[in-house]
Amino acid sequence: MIYLALGRREQGKTTLGYYIVSRLPRRLIFDPRGMVRTEKSDVFTDPGRLFREGMDAFNNHEIKEVVLTPAGDVQTAFAVFCREAANYVRKNPDAHFGILIDEIRFVDLKNEDLDWILRCAPVDNVHVVFTGHRPNDVPTDIRAIADRWL
Repeated sequence: MIYLALGRREQGKTTLGYYIVSRLPRRLIFDPRGMVRTEKSDVFTDPGRLFREGMDAFNNHEIKEVVLTPAGDVQTAFAVFCREAANYVRKNPDAHFGILIDEIRFVDLKNEDLDWILRCAPVDNVHVVFTGHRPNDVPTDIRAIADRWL
């Protein structure tokens, strides 16, 4: 399921996106602004550390939520995030989990791994939520396949 939470600032898009994914047993969150902080979160700022520690623990079912708030190159961190999320879906095709990508304006959504998730992951199992301000911020190929506009 693909959700687009779009609207003006301070309208609760991130809160709504987090609520949607928090209803699922496990979640991966890309949070370039550092807005998502819960007691459930293991927050990482280095995509290398995300790979080594967070995703290893996530894959071993030791933690339920991984948040990447990149401290450096946001686009490189986003590429690592998408690769790890796609690898998780491939290894766990029956897993129910959510992906929240907050503030899509910070990244270029043209990514092979993200595209694979959006087109190939089981619709009932994998819920992807994007937050942003304008429909124009979302590439037309993602807008075309989005299941819910919020």
